[in-house]
Amino acid sequence: MLTPGFCCLALAAFVVICSSGCSTTGRSSVGGTKFTISGVKTALDCFEVDCGRFPTIAEGLPALVKNPGVTGWRGPYWEGAFLDQWGTLLHYEVATNSMSISSAGRDKAFGTPDDVVQRWTW
Repeated sequence: MLTPGFCCLALAAFVVICSSGCSTTGRSSVGGTKFTISGVKTALDCFEVDCGRFPTIAEGLPALVKNPGVTGWRGPYWEGAFLDQWGTLLHYEVATNSMSISSAGRDKAFGTPDDVVQRWTW
C-alpha cells in the first residue's frame, strides 16, 4: 500500500528529473512524452490514494492542480501544464475499471497513427 508521503516523494523526484529537459525531436520526443504520461499517472495515483478515487472526466487533469471540492485532497499533485513534447494538451479518460492518457503525437491531431497512448486496467 502506497502512503501519501511516498507518492509526494515519488512525484517530487519525477518533477526534478523531468525539469532537466527532454528533446523535442524524433523518437526522443515519443520517449519524453511517455515519460511525462508516466509522471501524470503517478500524480493520478497520489490523488487516488488521498481521495479514494481518480478524478472524473469532468474534473479532468486540472483536479491534480486545484482541489475540485473533493474530500481528502492534499495536492497539488502536479506543477505546470499537461503538455506533450510537441506542446499539445494531454487527453485523460477514466471509466469504472480503466484509465488512459493520450498525446496527439507529432502531428498534433488525435486519432492518427502517431498518437502516444497509455492505458491501464484493473
